[in-house]
Amino acid sequence: MPRLPRRTGETRSRRSSGTGDLLRLYLQDIGRVDLLTSEEEVTLARLVQRRETLLKQQRELSDTNQAIGELHRLEELQRREANHHSHWPTKQEWARAAALTLQELQNRIDAGYEAWAEKAAIDAKELKLSLRNGRRAKDHMIQANLRLVVAVAKKYQQRGMEILDLVQEGTLGLERAVEKFDPTRGFRFSTYAYWWIRQGMTRAIATQSRTIRLPVHVTEKLNRIKRVQQEIASNEGRIASIADLARELGISEDTVRQ
Repeated sequence: MPRLPRRTGETRSRRSSGTGDLLRLYLQDIGRVDLLTSEEEVTLARLVQRRETLLKQQRELSDTNQAIGELHRLEELQRREANHHSHWPTKQEWARAAALTLQELQNRIDAGYEAWAEKAAIDAKELKLSLRNGRRAKDHMIQANLRLVVAVAKKYQQRGMEILDLVQEGTLGLERAVEKFDPTRGFRFSTYAYWWIRQGMTRAIATQSRTIRLPVHVTEKLNRIKRVQQEIASNEGRIASIADLARELGISEDTVRQ
């Protein structure tokens, strides 16, 4: 006798239970990483910024310096191969993807780093060390702030996306925050990262969760209007007028009407 299909409610319940189990495992995993002190944030952020400065220099020089341009091309190929195969390629796999022998690949890498180090006025070993330390610092800052991503994701549940999908989008925002954070500004990283994390989630919700999708900037404007409406209703006990919304948002009344 064929099995009856499960009821929709049961299916939804099982899916919710599975998501909750995965979230608990994820929280246990990220909970093993200690939160950073202010001093640790500054130290790690400086290493990240040094790496970002060097990478920007590489991109700029790749158009005018053949050896650096070839290194940049090979490293982009390495990242594409990693994304395609879900693991970093071995040297042999990298060489095969580049249609080079192992020795040819190594020679081009070495030539690229030597040329880059000369332009950066540092030793090639120091250049590689700065890049490696910056990468590790970036990973450490991301891992130490994943709990913040989960906390923000919980605020955006029931918006058409699973919480783990929200966490994924928020993590991309967190990575961007780590890359752009300036430790000389004097504020904590979590304050700065919150905006980038929330931005990643709200944009994902706007582009992925609607059957009929509005442009992202329109959805963001609607969310700001809704937030002001709720604040005025809560604080003043009345419905916000067009003039109220325009004043609070700093835009024209015509823009609000649109």
